[in-house]
Amino acid sequence: MATPVEIARAERQVFIYSGDRKTAAHLLHATRLRYPHRSLRWCVEKTLLTLSASRCL
Repeated sequence: MATPVEIARAERQVFIYSGDRKTAAHLLHATRLRYPHRSLRWCVEKTLLTLSASRCL
């Protein structure tokens, strides 16, 4: 289980790429709900890959 500090750091990593704190928190939360068995680090990477893919379309 991730601590609140770890979650805040993860949201910050997604925020750097997304540019919006609320969107970053929402996307990371949605990814964590979809893949509850995965690590927080994996969820951050998946969220960033999803953001990257959506910008390429």
